[in-house]
Amino acid sequence: SINSVAGSGLAVPLGFGIAVLGAASAVGHISGGHFNPAVSLGAAIGGRISWADLVPYWVAQIFGGAAAAAILYLLVPSTLPGLITQDGTGTVRTFFSGTSNGFGEHSPLGSASTGAVSFSLTHALIIEVVTTAIFVGVILGVTDKRSKISYAPAAIGLTLAVLIALAAPITNASLNPARSTATAIFSEGWALNQLWLFWAAPLLGAAIAGLVYLLVTPTPETAGEWPEVEPTAEAEAERDKLIAKIAELEEALPDPADVSVLLHLAASLRNPSDITYRPLWIASMHNLRFKTKRSR
Repeated sequence: SINSVAGSGLAVPLGFGIAVLGAASAVGHISGGHFNPAVSLGAAIGGRISWADLVPYWVAQIFGGAAAAAILYLLVPSTLPGLITQDGTGTVRTFFSGTSNGFGEHSPLGSASTGAVSFSLTHALIIEVVTTAIFVGVILGVTDKRSKISYAPAAIGLTLAVLIALAAPITNASLNPARSTATAIFSEGWALNQLWLFWAAPLLGAAIAGLVYLLVTPTPETAGEWPEVEPTAEAEAERDKLIAKIAELEEALPDPADVSVLLHLAASLRNPSDITYRPLWIASMHNLRFKTKRSR
């Protein structure tokens, strides 16, 4: 029935959202917690990961999704699909097709209304592009090091839950090409035939989000600028030199105002990635060194 369409309630959207919240909390500090080729593409365009890392991310995401889907497929009792379908002839593949993404007659509302309601390829394209762009944009925003959000995974998980609730009746809510691929492998043939859209649309949405992010925020200039990238040994060594120089100058400065400048510089050295502003610091310290020489 139409009332049973995926996403008409809160269980499925919240399940996805809470799962992402937990997974991102667990491994976000290791890999960024993408789990989604669209998120990785947006991160690459936004300068958050290197382009060389994009394909390894995608391979891991597709393999992980397929492995998870295989486990679920094997756990479905062979008699369960027949109990659910009205004619009692369902198979595990037809049962699994209910989790796949589709449009036209395979749209969840289209299937539930037996064709009375139809969402075309264009409808599916628009909803997947828009929802994925919003999702990736939120991720790029809340994980920016300048963000005031104290717990980014919660914002990401709740955003995903809302977007799935909106898109599920239309396309079964992909927003993730790896998720679409995983379910299509174990579904009926139509799922694989329509899979191309659920790669193209989310990737297009992610690209839009990444480009908008670049337009409204500065581009990272050095290694270690973002959480996903480890600071280089050179950046850490440079930071140590600057900290030592600040300590040396602090002892010789007679002017309290100059000491406040040093404290500001020292505070901004909390993160090795802040070597981005090295020219400004060197200019400031050169001025302070000149004052120190004059005071002696």
